[in-house]
Amino acid sequence: MAGTTAEESELMYMNSLEQIDLKALMFQTGYLTIKGYSKVSQHYQLGFPNQEVQEAFTKSLIKHFVPINTTVEVESKVALAKYDLASFFDQMHTYLARFPYQLFINVQERTYHGFLLGIMSGMGLEVAAESPSSLGRVDLLVQLPTTTYVMELKLDGHAKKALNQIRERQYYVPYLKKGKEVALVGLNFSSEKRHTVEWVGERLDEQGALT
Repeated sequence: MAGTTAEESELMYMNSLEQIDLKALMFQTGYLTIKGYSKVSQHYQLGFPNQEVQEAFTKSLIKHFVPINTTVEVESKVALAKYDLASFFDQMHTYLARFPYQLFINVQERTYHGFLLGIMSGMGLEVAAESPSSLGRVDLLVQLPTTTYVMELKLDGHAKKALNQIRERQYYVPYLKKGKEVALVGLNFSSEKRHTVEWVGERLDEQGALT
């Protein structure tokens, strides 16, 4: 929903709750706020007020559309612990497919950040978005007992480019020498297909050497 546009008449429509547009409902309830205005198209650009509101909204969507049962939660944790990324992202693909397509209109990269963050949180994983360090911000950081996952996401780009960004900017360095392996994962999402279309990864030992 972030980045979507609407005319003033759309935002202020409130004649019928059954017919109200989703954008108007979210604007009138405070989930979306005005970020800009185009005099040419006479459309307002909408976005979430802050990251906390976006995360809260995403979690509520996940609770409604993609309830996660205990079996899936355990299987996903085991897949990550075993570095079975194929199984893990197959599960992510299944969950993303359950969201209504309207949520992907004018989608931006951070929308997928929010969806993955919400799904992983729902699985009981210890996950953080845009975790900062002196070397930059990690898109997604997942902490397991024996492995730390450093993930970089791209939209309509290349997974290899995302992985190279992790390497070149050394996002993984703060998590070395902590008694854990560090897994670097580059992801690419397709705005057309609305799910993960490509991922690449590699594992480092706690000293930073490839395993």
